[in-house]
Amino acid sequence: MRLPFAARSWWRTIPQLGQRKQRLELTVLLQSSATRHPSTLDDPKRVRKSMLGLLNTKRSQRHVVGLTQNAALNPESREMTPSTHECLEALGRSNVDPKVVSLLDRLDLAHQKIKLKRGDFDTALDAPEHGIDVVFSDPQSYVLTHNSPEGSLILSCVFFFSEGRENHCQYPLDLPAGLTFSASRDEVRKLFGTPEFSSPILPVDRWTWNGLKLAVTFVESQSSIARVSCSLPKGW
Repeated sequence: MRLPFAARSWWRTIPQLGQRKQRLELTVLLQSSATRHPSTLDDPKRVRKSMLGLLNTKRSQRHVVGLTQNAALNPESREMTPSTHECLEALGRSNVDPKVVSLLDRLDLAHQKIKLKRGDFDTALDAPEHGIDVVFSDPQSYVLTHNSPEGSLILSCVFFFSEGRENHCQYPLDLPAGLTFSASRDEVRKLFGTPEFSSPILPVDRWTWNGLKLAVTFVESQSSIARVSCSLPKGW
């Protein structure tokens, strides 16, 4: 069972949840709670209260070792992790396209429902064991190069994570554009030149690469890469 948006957004904003071990076990405990009481995780205030309460329980401490061992990517799952080429080939294709269906299957996401909530234009699916997140979007904002059946969503962005970032294992294969997680911000800028966009707040640079938007998020010290994303450019 995947945590709803309220739970995932709260765990990323509460400072006490920064430790990977605590976040892993809280996920399991919250999922267990949601199985018994699904409405618990629909209200952000109740989510926050549940998380803070779990942080202070002895039960939470008892489960740390076992949960972190179980969270490690097993060899069979690692063999299923798709290459960056496979991920990028699926960009711009609808969620019912065979390439996208195959990608989701390899990411253990084939069972996930892909639909937008009212008022939303994007929805994200997380595959933390593979170090990948995928984003599906309303196709109206994009110039499409593949057929998109009416009512379907298109794969618009793929994220590749370094170890521990947003509770992900590190993506184990080659990154796009010859990048490596060990590269510093200065090294990446030497490789791609001056970014077309740099965040004034966060250590994020973006370039156009092979017709895609290549965004690189660095760790706070800017000494290595935290996350890489490749996304479709908007049609407007």
